[in-house]
Amino acid sequence: MMCDRTLRFVTLTAISFLCWPSSSRADPIDFRQVPANAKWFAHMDADAFRSSPVLRQFADHCLAKMTPGNPADASHDWPCPGVSIDKLESVTLYGNRLGLRNGAAIIQGKWNKDELIKKLQFQPALKTETRNGQTVYSWTKLKGTESAHEVAVAFPKTDLMIFAAESDLANALALVNGKAPSLDKSNSPLVAEVPPGTALLARAAGLTDADLGPHFKFFQHITALDYRLTDRNDRYDENLTITADSEKVSQKLKTIMDGMMAWMSLSLGQDKTMTDLLDKTEIATNNKQLRIHFQGSSAALAKVIPQVCDTVRHHWQSRQLLIRELLGENGSTR
Repeated sequence: MMCDRTLRFVTLTAISFLCWPSSSRADPIDFRQVPANAKWFAHMDADAFRSSPVLRQFADHCLAKMTPGNPADASHDWPCPGVSIDKLESVTLYGNRLGLRNGAAIIQGKWNKDELIKKLQFQPALKTETRNGQTVYSWTKLKGTESAHEVAVAFPKTDLMIFAAESDLANALALVNGKAPSLDKSNSPLVAEVPPGTALLARAAGLTDADLGPHFKFFQHITALDYRLTDRNDRYDENLTITADSEKVSQKLKTIMDGMMAWMSLSLGQDKTMTDLLDKTEIATNNKQLRIHFQGSSAALAKVIPQVCDTVRHHWQSRQLLIRELLGENGSTR
């Protein structure tokens, strides 16, 4: 139901970018891997993800064309291209700003480190250096464009990889080595209890206008959020709670979500199972808070995922086509 390549996790098909692990073991989120100054984080528990019939169907149908690519295509906000998906165990992303090339991705899994490094070495202008005994690889992604930014990666342990904005790598390395303060044992609202079986989790707290990039003004009235997805015992459950800076804003956010649910219900009108589920989605405000709760039978929802995916894909492809036409592109460029 619900994601930026940093917070895209939350309004998104959630962390679609978190990919699909198929044969690995994962643990619940370890708050020792989230720094004390983080204002948001997102986490995927691969074991719980793998055991969900709905997410498994989503991965098999909607992400079927996603294959591992050049590690240099990866970054701290899109870590999967450099990893063989079936070796992935967990992903934890965090930062203290949104849309400002900030933060890190801590990835756990079983991969061939030498093979990954060999692929990286084909990246033009790759820089290799040693920092505090740790080999660090860095390069400029999207070089020559207004979106150019420095990406760095290090392998502090055999089964651990860190992608980070260049300026944030040192802190990320210190964090995983236990030499930097973390959220573990803190009183932050980010470390609230995590329900058993949570496959996808995203939280933010203490956000201010100063934390937002130029394309994230939608979030300027959102101070906190809590998103989680669980799928256990044939019960698929998504919860999103957004805290706004005023009751008026929470009402506007409710209007947006009501519209999204109505669009999905109309678009999927030929499937009564899905429309019934959508129509029963709870969307309610309480002062400054908006809460969305979606639930249903895992087995029933898994059956309609292909249709949902195809409908949403067609919708966005149509929008892309319209945008290209407005930009004056002709058919040969599509």
